[in-house]
Amino acid sequence: MTGRRLVPGDPASVAALATSARATARDLERVLPPLLEAALPTEAPRRAARDLARRRDLLGEATTTGREELAHVGDILQDHAGQLADDLHALRSLLERGTRAGLVLEGTRWRPDWGITGTVDPGAESRVEETRAALQRETEVILHRAARRRAELGQALRGSTTRLAGAAADLRHG
Repeated sequence: MTGRRLVPGDPASVAALATSARATARDLERVLPPLLEAALPTEAPRRAARDLARRRDLLGEATTTGREELAHVGDILQDHAGQLADDLHALRSLLERGTRAGLVLEGTRWRPDWGITGTVDPGAESRVEETRAALQRETEVILHRAARRRAELGQALRGSTTRLAGAAADLRHG
C-alpha cells in the first residue's frame, strides 16, 4: 500500500496549478486597466457613450472579481499542496515504521505481515499489538484530516465558481 492511494493527489501538480492561477491574476491586473481606460469614441452620441461607459465599468468589475478569485484560488491551492505533501510524508513515515515492526497496511487497516514469526520474548506479541494500534490511530487521523481538507478545498472552489458565475451573469445582463 502506498500513501498516494490513501491520500490522492500530487502536491507538485497542485502547486503548479496554484502558480498558474496566481500568474494569471497578476497578468489581468497588469494588462486590463490600460484597456479599460482607453478613451471612448468622441463622436459617439451621449447616450451611446454613457452605455459604453457603463459596460466598461461592468467589465472592470467582472475582471476585478475574476482576478481576485484567481489569486484566492491560487492561495488555497498552494496551501493544499503543502498540506498534501505533509500528509503523504506522514503516511510514508508510518509505512516505514509499520514495516520495521513487522506490520503491513492492507486497505486502511494495519495487520501483522505474513510469514513465520516467533520470538523467545513473551512480551513481543503485546508490543506488536500496541504498535499496530498506535499506527492505526495515526493513520486514521491522517486520513480524516486529508479528507476534511479535500472537502474544504472543494467547498472553496465551488464558492469561487459561484462568485465568478455571478460576475459573468452581471456582465451578460448589464
